[in-house]
Order: sequence, then C-alpha cells, then structure tokens
Amino acid sequence: MTLGPPARFLATCHRVDALKWFRVDNVSDAKLDRDEPFRDADPKAVDAHQRASLDGFHGGSTPATHVFFVSDPEARWVARNLMEEMKFEEVPGGIRISVETSALKQLARFVVGLGAAAKPMTGELEAEVTLLAQGALGTISNR
Repeated sequence: MTLGPPARFLATCHRVDALKWFRVDNVSDAKLDRDEPFRDADPKAVDAHQRASLDGFHGGSTPATHVFFVSDPEARWVARNLMEEMKFEEVPGGIRISVETSALKQLARFVVGLGAAAKPMTGELEAEVTLLAQGALGTISNR
C-alpha cells in the first residue's frame, strides 16, 4: 500500500477565529458541539488563502512571488514532482520555477532539499534558504 499526501482541509479555527489548514490525520477525536456556532467564511477570503498557500501551508503574511533555478539533470525529475502551485519554464541548463505564496519557510525547505542543484533567484527566498542551510551546518559543526 502506498500512502499519498496527507488529506488537508481549510476551515475557520475556533481558537483564533481565522482560516487555517488542518490535517485529517492529526484529528484524534471529534464531536459536534451544539453550543458552538458555525463560522462561515467569505468565499473570496477562502480563495485568497488557498492561492497564498503552498502544499497546505500558509505563512500568515502577504504572498510574494519567489523564483529559483534547478540545474540539469535534476531539473527533469523536479519538473515532474513539483507542488501543484509551482510553475516552471525550461531555460538553458535547467528550469526556472516560480510560485506566489506566503509560505516562504516551506518553500525554502523544498529548495534546501534539492541541495546544490537548486539556486534561489529572489532575495527573500535566498535569505530563508541561507538561514536554513546555516542552521543545518551549525548542528554538524557543534558535535
């Protein structure tokens, strides 16, 4: 049996009264609370939250366009395995990927996971990738 990505749903969180992503596999118990009113969400806000999200994560800030490059030969595999929010174009030596999202940390984790094949091409993404990479290297040098 192969497991796909975890099922996620977008709903209004009753604790913080804001739209949040929830993973179904993290639900250990559920019950209907008849004293808790239904909290409707504006369809435009739901659409905007979904568009700003990346793979079920929302960074909580205004979405921005981030770009990174992936070199050949890894580019072929990456192009077939991108998150659905990501768009790519073939360029000499690989592919250029762009995504508009508020989930910068999750995007940076994706880019760092590609190792030397990936190069951030926008400032915010480069800074976040640098922080993650330096943090990982810091754990190695502190042994």
